[in-house]
Amino acid sequence: MNRSLVRVGVLVLFSVTVFAQGPVAGTATDPLLGMWSLNMEKSTFTQGTAPTPGTISIRRYSLRPDGFMMTVFVTVTPEGEPTFLQVTWKYNSNDYPMYAPATLADLSIAGVTPGTMTYRSIDAYTTDLTPKDNAGKITFTGIRRRVVSRDGKSLIDTSRGTNAEGQKINNVLVFDRCNMQCIDLTSP
Repeated sequence: MNRSLVRVGVLVLFSVTVFAQGPVAGTATDPLLGMWSLNMEKSTFTQGTAPTPGTISIRRYSLRPDGFMMTVFVTVTPEGEPTFLQVTWKYNSNDYPMYAPATLADLSIAGVTPGTMTYRSIDAYTTDLTPKDNAGKITFTGIRRRVVSRDGKSLIDTSRGTNAEGQKINNVLVFDRCNMQCIDLTSP
């Protein structure tokens, strides 16, 4: 057999193996999986939208056995007031309900449907998001994008556009990958 043909075959096999082992959105290799802590110093906020200094904001992304991603956002104010947001979703541009304390109360008392979010994977590192209210109306026009850095150490959540109230928003939230040891819930 011709040596150059063997080299081409080995190169093709190597390339397929390398690409097959790369990260894939919505699988166990999704670079989004894990815990992330908001880095206030690196983040920028539209005036009036920044969290109170001392607020702790953590995100956890996990993959369920049924192939759904699960997101839990937990925020604790300096006064110790916690809040959360939970969404279970797939990268398929379908609407998935977002549950928070207020929406759960409205759902349990009056049967009010919560707002939703759609997730569209651009590549293994980039996701476009579209928030909607409980009537299905888009509540943010502009760019709503989440990007994991190629080294997997940071997550940038960008919102540039106009919210449902007509307010111009330009928020860039920077999260650092962490584990439970990086979360200090005892500091004032």
